[in-house]
Amino acid sequence: MKTFLGFFIIIMIVGCNYSKKGSTTNKSNQFDSAYHNKMQRRTDSIYTTPESMSIHSKHLEWDIETCYKIATKKVWIGMTLTMLEIERGDPNHTNVSNYGDENEYQWCWDNYTPSCFYGKSNRVITAYN
Repeated sequence: MKTFLGFFIIIMIVGCNYSKKGSTTNKSNQFDSAYHNKMQRRTDSIYTTPESMSIHSKHLEWDIETCYKIATKKVWIGMTLTMLEIERGDPNHTNVSNYGDENEYQWCWDNYTPSCFYGKSNRVITAYN
């Protein structure tokens, strides 16, 4: 009986410590979440310009940081042709190549640097020069 009672007391102590840890973790998670939300608002305000908000209002599927990059004429691998067209207008030249797998595209703008962008039929930029 003493052994059972001792075992029962150990279980109760461990259980109490576990619930205290859970409440501390919960408070910590709340703090982390509040901090993350505050930093997100601060980050969003950096990227909120009239140009980026105009782009974002037409393309809600893009986050505000992406719209800011487009508004400030940034280019990157992984952006879409639509993003480039918003930034630069329609390409001056579109060249199609097929090396047996699928069509590959080269889109070029005459008066911009970089001037040519490359991608496949999904219109995602894979390279530029």
